[in-house]
This record gives sequence, structure tokens and C-alpha cells, in this order.
Amino acid sequence: MLLDKKVAVVYGGGPISGAVAGAFVREGAAVFLAGRSATKLDAIARQIPSHGGPLETTVVDALNERAVDEFVGTVVHRAGTVDISFNLSRVGLV
Repeated sequence: MLLDKKVAVVYGGGPISGAVAGAFVREGAAVFLAGRSATKLDAIARQIPSHGGPLETTVVDALNERAVDEFVGTVVHRAGTVDISFNLSRVGLV
């Protein structure tokens, strides 16, 4: 496993973020998936096989700096570090 004992934070609740989170989990990383929709995050989590590293989801608006700081602080407190940060959140286009 390439990412054994690594901690990854993935921002975004879409299919690409889900694929990245799944790949990280399969490679052994503990993954903290953050997005704005609990429904989307739960759907992604259900699709990712449980073998590999653990996966946790948290509702976080990646455009809210304070919320992101608090989320990362929580991850570091629980996991000890963040080795990988992957951001695929987007701003809605008008």
C-alpha cells in the first residue's frame, strides 16, 4: 500500500473527489472527506470499499476559511498530521 499510515484530506463532494478518496483509501490512507452536502458525502462513502484505510466524512464549506481551519485542526488532533490535501471544491458559475 503506497499510502499506508498517511492522512489525506479531500475537499469536494463530486464524483472525481470520490474517486480520489477511494484511491487513497485503497492505498491505505486514512481519508477525511469534506464537502458541503452530507447526502453527497454519504453517497460517496457508501461506494468506497471498506478495505484499506478508514474514511470519515464531514460537512465543511471549503470556501469558509474559518470552517476549514477548524476542520483541519480537528483532523490533526485526531490523526496527528495531514500528509495530503486535495481540493476539488468549486465555486458555482453564474
